[in-house]
Amino acid sequence: MTRSMLSAAAILLLSVLAGCGSANTSAAGASGNTTAVPSAQTSAAAMSGNTTAGTSAQTSAAATAEKASAAGSQGEKVSGASIENAVAEDFDGQNYTFSPMSLKMALSMLKEGASAEAASELSGCIAGTDCAKAQAAAAKGTDIQYANSFWVSSNIVVKKQYADKLSTLYGAELENIDFGNAAAADTINDWISKKTAGLIDNVLQSSDLSSDTSGVLVNTVHFKDSWNESFFSTDKQKFTNADATAAQVDMMHGKMDQYFEYGNMQGIVKNYANGCRFVAAKERDGSPVAGKDGDVEEMISQSASPIDYDEMTLDMPKFRIETSADNLMQELENCGVRAIFDPYGGALPDVSDKPLYVSKIMQKATVSVDENGTEAAAATAAIEMLSASAESTEIRVTLDSPFIYAILDSDGNILFEGSVCSF
Repeated sequence: MTRSMLSAAAILLLSVLAGCGSANTSAAGASGNTTAVPSAQTSAAAMSGNTTAGTSAQTSAAATAEKASAAGSQGEKVSGASIENAVAEDFDGQNYTFSPMSLKMALSMLKEGASAEAASELSGCIAGTDCAKAQAAAAKGTDIQYANSFWVSSNIVVKKQYADKLSTLYGAELENIDFGNAAAADTINDWISKKTAGLIDNVLQSSDLSSDTSGVLVNTVHFKDSWNESFFSTDKQKFTNADATAAQVDMMHGKMDQYFEYGNMQGIVKNYANGCRFVAAKERDGSPVAGKDGDVEEMISQSASPIDYDEMTLDMPKFRIETSADNLMQELENCGVRAIFDPYGGALPDVSDKPLYVSKIMQKATVSVDENGTEAAAATAAIEMLSASAESTEIRVTLDSPFIYAILDSDGNILFEGSVCSF
């Protein structure tokens, strides 16, 4: 029987923690590159990127970006906004993968040195996720691995209490580095690559750093787990892309653990061997997932109310997606996080005696799903009802049209989220 493994890697970079007045703050929104296999191209106004899938298509999310920008300029948190849905809106209609947990882990470390105002804003974004608890739980297992580090310039003295918190609660490494040296980016990238089993590389470019850079705070998360019940076969099957074109994909066939419905959506849950879950949902009619139907948190909430069937068959395509978010400042500002980006706000008084602020936040994530394993994660749900008798009920879910997905740890934290819209 074919063994199915899930492997995922993501990295959140807070770059640059710069001394007050020594760097310019930019909140142009997140921009990035997304690659999936084979090839297509998409762009969003707030978070732009390239996506490879089966055919080529171009999408614009200008309206979403304008809405977010307007909210940010008014200094108001978008009603009901979460970082999960803020990023999902930027990639509406596109393939992407993103790790909310990696971002929250880095923000949680930053919160340890934040002012009361900044800490309150960060708490709202982290939304009750106990990152220190997740870090401790992961250290006891093998499927999820977190790694943290704080790279600081020689002219920055990190306060002992802050350094102790990072080390004790997050196992963070504190490293001195010369950001004016052209090799500084390579040094940090090598550390990231090592902590993610080589899945994440070249996050930082030499142009991201300079002698004015004061510090870089990094989190990585690597996830690898086998399915609780493996897929048993694979064949070629049609996938209907978001632009209504069709592509032939390698479709894996196996069992799901739960089936659920809400609104126009149909969803599935497939369990991993060590307590994590893969959750996915698609439109009932196979149309692109859009608007409120793309709410990942709503999907996860609805998955808690499964519908029982005696036989539940799942067909899921193999896929690979890589996404680089070059700047997540706009998304965070739309979720109410602003104080840490103010050069003159004194938002991080417990990190150092120098007035620090965050000038850039980056993340890179990758996911690959096949019969032998998955690097980073994503999935789809397209459902087809099978005829059933009074004695036995059956349902078949075929992920052959656009779907959203999330991978949850055993406590329900979102390790990865994303969507598969085209091949």
